[in-house]
Amino acid sequence: MPAVARDLTGLRKGKLIVTHRVGSRGSAPLWAVKCDCGSEREMTSGQLAGKTQSCGCQKAENNRARLTTHGMAAGGNSHTRVYRIWNAMKQRCQNPNQPHYERYGGRGVTVCDRWQKFADFYADMGDPPSDTHSIDRIDNDHGYEPVNCRWATLQEQARNKRPRS
Repeated sequence: MPAVARDLTGLRKGKLIVTHRVGSRGSAPLWAVKCDCGSEREMTSGQLAGKTQSCGCQKAENNRARLTTHGMAAGGNSHTRVYRIWNAMKQRCQNPNQPHYERYGGRGVTVCDRWQKFADFYADMGDPPSDTHSIDRIDNDHGYEPVNCRWATLQEQARNKRPRS
């Protein structure tokens, strides 16, 4: 006589709750489960006995949390304007092959250690207030650091230029 499967109805496993048995998949009992996120699916007793804790939403949520810094996904922030501004700032100061390097890194303008990481730069500066604002050093003889930088329009930056030598 075959063994009777234990009734798992009402069992909670992570974000999943078993609602009822729907049949079998091969010799394995098959259960309807509902996830806290609202999705419903069918799982075998073996899947429920294993590491499964959600319908898959938990893994997606964990990845989002891991890849998101200050509300911006680390992998996707390269497409944002603020990320491009940060990257261009670093290139001007740190890449001798960059066309404007001589006017920045070549004359000693640096990016502070804290701003080597985009997340820290973004935490300090946030987004530019408009599409017409870009990063500006208040004192052109000092580097890029929180106390010496602001978002400024092109007109504001034009009034803050260092004479060319």
